This record gives sequence, C-alpha cells and structure tokens, in this order.
Amino acid sequence: MKKNGEEYYEFAVISPVLNDRGETEGYFAIKDDITNQKRIELELKEAEERYRIIASQLTDGVTVADLNGNYIYVNDAFCKMSGYSEKELLTMSVYDIEADHDAPITAFEKVKTNGQLDQGRVVLKRKNGAEYIAEISSRKIHFNGREHILGVIKDITKRVKAERALMESEERFHEMFQHMSNGCIVYRYDKYSGEFDIIDANRAAEKIEGIKRLKMIGEKVTDIFPGIKEFGLYDVIKRVYETGQPENFPVSMYKNDQLTGWRENYIYKLSNNNVVSVYEDKTREKEAEISLKNQFVDLI
Repeated sequence: MKKNGEEYYEFAVISPVLNDRGETEGYFAIKDDITNQKRIELELKEAEERYRIIASQLTDGVTVADLNGNYIYVNDAFCKMSGYSEKELLTMSVYDIEADHDAPITAFEKVKTNGQLDQGRVVLKRKNGAEYIAEISSRKIHFNGREHILGVIKDITKRVKAERALMESEERFHEMFQHMSNGCIVYRYDKYSGEFDIIDANRAAEKIEGIKRLKMIGEKVTDIFPGIKEFGLYDVIKRVYETGQPENFPVSMYKNDQLTGWRENYIYKLSNNNVVSVYEDKTREKEAEISLKNQFVDLI
C-alpha cells in the first residue's frame, strides 16, 4: 500500500544480507511496480472466462490447439460432435481425429504458415469410428502469451449429403429432360428487361425448331421466336409465371419468317420460379388432317 492508501502489486527479489559470521543482519530487496501488468492479466483472465462461457453455448465446435496440434481447450459442442469427452480430447491432438491423413495436416500447416484458413473442408472421425465432413475456420491467436490455433468446426455432413443427392437428382432429371420425345424449353424472367430468357432446351426442341440448343440458351425468347407474342404463347407464359397455375395452350399454328408449324403447349411454373414449356409438334397430324378434309371436300 502506498502512503496515500492506494494498493499496488509489486514483483520483489529479496536476498539476505550476511555478516562476517554468516548471520543474517538484514535483507536486500529489488522491487518492481507491476500493477498495470497485473491489471492486464486480470482483465485477460476475465475476458478468457467470458469467452469460455460464450464458446460453451455455441452449437459449432470451438477448439484451441498449440502449434503442435495438441488441444488445450474444447467446448461442449465439439465434444458432442466428436463423441469424445473433454478430458479425453485434452490428451489428444488434431491429428488423432483425422480420417483423411492429408487434408487436416495440410489445413493445420497452412494456418501455421499463413495465420488463417477460412472454411476448409476436412474429413474427421468420431470416437466410434464413423467419418463426418467438417467445415473448419481457423486462425492464429495469442493465448496465455503464446501462439495457438483457434478452430471453429461445423458438422456439414447432412448438408453435403443433401447437396450430393440434389446434384444426382439434377443429373437424372437433366438426362430425362434431354431424352424426352416432347420439346421442352425452360424460361427465366429477367426483372430488368421485363422479358423471358431461354435458359435450357432439350434435343427434341432442337429437332422440332431446327435451332441448335446453344443458340437458344441465354437469348430472349422474343429474339429466338419473333412471333411468340402474336401466337399468344408469350401471354400464357407470363400469366403462369405470375399466378403459378399451369395452363394448356391448345394446338395452334405458329408462324414467322423462319418457322411454321402446329404446336400444343403445356406451361408450368417450377419451384425455382422458372417457367417450363413442354410441347408437341402436331404439324404432321394437322397437315394430314387438312389434307384429308380437302380430299373429302373434293369428293363432295
């Protein structure tokens, strides 16, 4: 305590002062005022405790490892995710839970070198041996005066499986889409131009229209089919887009400077807000019907 009553912390080195007979006659002390240092230590300790409380409540795993990969802190979420207890994990390293022997090491070494790794995907294994896919964000931090690696781990196994299933489903759909005997064209509404763009077309549409698929994709429907508004199909596509209700556009004659033919269209709105037109080329049937009628008229 200072003369004014203020308390302070000091660091002291005290040595005895001996006489000729080796008896202690007094003490020699070197003292240093470490009040500010102690205050910072206390604040860091309080901050660390607050962070521990916050980390314990997160649903993502949180870990702190030294530069050798040894865990010195894990939160409850990571314990549940990995299947190990906190006590077990604190005797383990990041390398003990790897399933892919290259990815975690590469990621950990990258953080050590670069100081940061944003959302790297690694394959880890739980205590029961089951593998899971984790998304890890890591960075170097100073913890207790030393460099450590902070990791935030998210179990994305379900999400990745869903993504893969969706991709497989899309591949199967696209394969079916391409092999349909009916023409099929997918439209997307462009809010800036107020027009519908063609974003996909199948092989049957290529054959019916005599236009290559790659020439259609990315173009405005009115540029590829100039007579679509006069034909009446454009209004149907727009109405289906606005209402979400499918419509049938009965067999009608489509004609412009490039194309002539009879078409029957079924228009649907997809869950992603695109509109698809599935249609049949009825040209041969209608021409045969007209020819038959003309022959009948001639007979009369």
